[in-house]
Amino acid sequence: MNPELLVHIDINDKIPNKVLLTKNNKDVFTLKSKEKWNEAVSDDISIEDYGLTAYDYGLVDVMSGVTLQLSKDDLELTLEPVGENFDYTPYSLLIPKDTSFENYPISGTTDNSQGYYYELLSGYLQGYYKLDGFNYEILPERYKNGITIQTLVKIYPYSQGFYFFMGAKAENKYFIPFSGESEYSTTTNIPLTGTTSTGNTIEDDIYGNNLGFFLTEDKRLGYLYIDDQGQIKKQISEDSILNNCIDENGSWVWLSIVFNPYDKIGENDDPDCFPNRLGNLDFYVNNKIFWQVENFEEIIFKGFTEVKEKTVGLPYNISWGGATFGLKNHWHFDPIWELYKDNIFQDASFGDFTTLSGLTDTTEQKSNLLKLSIDETEGKIGSGGIGSTNVVGGIGDHIWLTKLSSLKVYNQAGIGKYIINGKTPTNIVGGFKPKILENQLFFHDTKITLKSGYRYNFSIYIHENHTIFKDKTLGDFKLVFYNYKGDVLYLPFTEISETLTGNTRGNDLNFKKYSLDYQVSNEISTDTTNVSIFADTPLENLNKNWYVYVDNFKIKEYLYNTEHYSQDERKKNLLMEKYFNESFKGGIQKLMIYNGVMFPDNNLNGEDCNNSGGLIYV
Repeated sequence: MNPELLVHIDINDKIPNKVLLTKNNKDVFTLKSKEKWNEAVSDDISIEDYGLTAYDYGLVDVMSGVTLQLSKDDLELTLEPVGENFDYTPYSLLIPKDTSFENYPISGTTDNSQGYYYELLSGYLQGYYKLDGFNYEILPERYKNGITIQTLVKIYPYSQGFYFFMGAKAENKYFIPFSGESEYSTTTNIPLTGTTSTGNTIEDDIYGNNLGFFLTEDKRLGYLYIDDQGQIKKQISEDSILNNCIDENGSWVWLSIVFNPYDKIGENDDPDCFPNRLGNLDFYVNNKIFWQVENFEEIIFKGFTEVKEKTVGLPYNISWGGATFGLKNHWHFDPIWELYKDNIFQDASFGDFTTLSGLTDTTEQKSNLLKLSIDETEGKIGSGGIGSTNVVGGIGDHIWLTKLSSLKVYNQAGIGKYIINGKTPTNIVGGFKPKILENQLFFHDTKITLKSGYRYNFSIYIHENHTIFKDKTLGDFKLVFYNYKGDVLYLPFTEISETLTGNTRGNDLNFKKYSLDYQVSNEISTDTTNVSIFADTPLENLNKNWYVYVDNFKIKEYLYNTEHYSQDERKKNLLMEKYFNESFKGGIQKLMIYNGVMFPDNNLNGEDCNNSGGLIYV
C-alpha cells in the first residue's frame, strides 16, 4: 500500500498578488492543503477562549471575545502567517490594538522558471493539526510506518534558519500566575491565575515535544529538539549543500526528510501502548541521499497538562519557513485606569487662565489671572476681579471659588438670597436649588456630566501667596459636587509638589497644584452635576479682605480598561524562544507530507540542479 499523501500545499496554485504581507491581506497569504488524511475528524466546534493564545501570534487582534469556529468539514491543514500584537499604552482605548507583520514579513512574488512563491524575509506560516481536549485531529499523532516531509525551497547565499517544525510552539504562559489576571477567568469559569499543570516548571510541557529542521549559514543541514529531560539535542551534517547547485541568484532545491522506523506499528497494535521506536532519519537534497542519522529516537508529540481552554493551539503545530518564537510576544490581561478624554471641561474661560478675565470684560482678555475677593465690611459680593463685579467670593464657614457668568446664591432654605453681616446683597439671582448645609455660601456655574464606571481627575493651580486664611495650617482646599437631586459630596484635594510660575502685570506669581481622583459610585448621581472649588476653614480664620489667583482648572476622564495587556518578563527568553526563533530566509513554494516512507525515484536525475526529482514509494 502506497503512503498516503496527507498534506499538499502549492503556492503556485494561488493567484499572484506581488504584495507584502499586511494585516489587511493576511487571508490572501493563508494556505490550505489540497489533500487531507482519510481518518481526519472534526466536530462542529466553538472555542470562545481562542484569543488567550492566538493573540500572542498575531492570529487575532484582541484576547477576549474571539471565538474559533470549526465545522465537520474543516479537515485540511491550514497555515497562517505569524505576526505580533502591540498594546498602545496609555491610549489603547483611543487607538485600537493592532496586528503587525513588520518583524515577520512575507512577500508574494514570481520566478520566471518556477512560478508564484513566497519570499520569506523573517516571516513564516504556522498551523495546528490537533486541538487537545477537542474532537479535532487532521493528522496522525503517530505515523505507524514512518513519515516523509518534502518541501521545495529557494536558497540564496544568505539563506539560513528553520525551514520546517513540528510540535509544541510555546511554553504554558499560565503556569506562572500573572497578578493582573487575578479577576479573570476563561469562559468556562476557570481562573487564569490558577494552573492545573502537573509539571514542575513552566517548560515541562515542551520537553520531548518539538522537532525542527534548519539550514546553517554555510548551508549544512541540521535538526534540533528538546528531549524529555530538557536537554538540547542538536546535530548538523558534516557536508554543505553548496556543492548541490546553490548559486548567487538563488536556486530551487527539494529538501526531503524521511523517518523510517526499524519497527512498524501493525494494524492491530495500539499506537498509544507502542514504545518510542528507533529508526533512520534520512535527508535528501534534490532526490539524492545527502545525510543519514541512524538510531534516531522517535519523538511522539503530546498535549499539555494544563486545561484545554488555556492552551488552545499550542501543542500539535506545524511551521513552514520557520519554527516558533515561543512566548516572545506573549500578553496577559493587566487592567488599568486609562485616560479616555484629556479634558472634559468645556468652559475654557474658567479652565485656561489666559482667557479667564474675559468673563465680564473683553478688554481684559490679555490678563492671565482671575482675582477673587470680598470686602466684608461693606457687605458686598464681588468687590474685585480685575475690574469685574461678577467674579465673586463668599464668606461663611466655607468660601467658594468659582467662575460665575451669572451669580446664583442660596441659603439653607433654598431661597435666592443670603445675608452677610446683616446686609442683603442686591445682585442675588434665584433659580437652581441644591441642598445647602448650614452657614455655607454657594457660588456655582460649572457643570459636568459624571458617568458611572469612570474615574475623574480634577486639578487646579492656586496662588501660593493667597490671603484667604489668617493661618494657612487651618485651611484646606476642597471640591464639591452637587445637583438638583440634593446630592452633595465633599472631597479634599491633595497638594502636589508641581508648581507653575507666571508673570502678570509685572508680578512674579507662584502657583501650587492641587489634584484629586474621584471614581463615580452611588454616592452621587451620574448625571449633570455642578462642581466647585472652595476653601474650608473656620470663620474666625478668614481675613476680612482677601484675594487669590487661580489657574488651569482641568477635569480628565478615565475609563477602567479591562482590555489592557502587559508582558511578563519572567516568560521571556525561555527554551522555545531561545532555540527555535530563527526563521528561514529564502523562498518556499511546495510542501508535501506523507503517512509512510518514500524513497528516491531512480528514474529521475538527482544531479539536476533545477529541482528535478521527488521521492517515490518503492
